[in-house]
Amino acid sequence: SRLLAFLPPARRRRAGRVEMTDFLRRYRTSRGFGVHSPLAYELITGPLRDRRVAYYCFDSVVTPRARRLVRLAARLGADSVAALGHIDPDIAGAAAQFSHGGNSRLLVVGSGADGGEALRASSESLLTAVYDMSLWKELSEQREGTEAFTDGREGFIVRRRDLPGTVYEIRFR
Repeated sequence: SRLLAFLPPARRRRAGRVEMTDFLRRYRTSRGFGVHSPLAYELITGPLRDRRVAYYCFDSVVTPRARRLVRLAARLGADSVAALGHIDPDIAGAAAQFSHGGNSRLLVVGSGADGGEALRASSESLLTAVYDMSLWKELSEQREGTEAFTDGREGFIVRRRDLPGTVYEIRFR
């Protein structure tokens, strides 16, 4: 790639191998290979990647990111919504589909959200959708009871007591 062109030839070969190894690992994980958690495998092969599944609200939800949020929130049974920061209107419309006033909360973190407030709210949510990647590392720290999924542009954190605390780097497309 162009970024590797500035490295000396020996380092360029090593960097290229690391880049290719990362790509292959992400590619395999994106299809469920090497994923040992049953919930993570189901989410990776289902709501996060499978675009064939349509929901009742897809007429009003346009972008693939918003549709992914709908599929994931529907699969996990989210029934209330909280939003922090500035959120894309299509994603906000998709999240509004789950405003039923229940206890299983979907938290949507957009740009400009306060990190401390997002961390506190995330610890109380079943599903956290992160669209401000500057907060991703802080929110997705490996803790017992969480599984996190990211493609580098957006991320989702699922919280349940029985989860092992793993972060999966996958391709959503």
